[in-house]
Amino acid sequence: VTPEMLKMLLKRDESIEAAIRDSFLKVMNMHEITGRNLLIKTLIKKYIRQTISFDSKIAPFDFLDSEKIVEKTVELRKGFSLRFKGIIDRLDRTADGRRIVDYKTGKGDFTVGFNYERMFSDKQDKGDAIMLQLILYAVVLDEKMADVIEPYMLRSIFKAKRYLRTVDNEVSDSFMPFLASKLSELFDKETPFSQTRNDKNCEYCPFKIICR
Repeated sequence: VTPEMLKMLLKRDESIEAAIRDSFLKVMNMHEITGRNLLIKTLIKKYIRQTISFDSKIAPFDFLDSEKIVEKTVELRKGFSLRFKGIIDRLDRTADGRRIVDYKTGKGDFTVGFNYERMFSDKQDKGDAIMLQLILYAVVLDEKMADVIEPYMLRSIFKAKRYLRTVDNEVSDSFMPFLASKLSELFDKETPFSQTRNDKNCEYCPFKIICR
């Protein structure tokens, strides 16, 4: 995928419009887009055009896959293994290496490094949660290969902000003990569930009405 290809695509507005319309009708099982859905379609188009523009600035890259299902059994400690499964939004190869991309509709704050203690605690923020997800994708995809992970924060993408991070053996070796410890705690029948002390974790939880 070259910058020229993406810039040419941006000029083909009717093609983008048609692809959005066809997908919208198929997914929503509609015959016509009306009312509020017209506003949603307009917003989707805005995000798509900005994503293409963003990609044109980091091209060239090789597109490898999208909606890629990855699964792997990971031994967290002796006698305790779990099978992880996920869907990677997009996988490509750039000058930085094999890149795992995940599209996010909101905003996020990301530290320069990885704060594993906070990432696996109830003080976890949205940026921690996103990075946890992407590091886990990299581990499940291939823990022996260094990857770069990059969330596409669609509200920040208009500012051309990048949140590129590398996941290599050092990161994996640091991440896995925290993951094993947290999952061991979750599966321990003697450890009761406790309510989070971070109210932001409850913002979109479907159980917050009966819990808080």
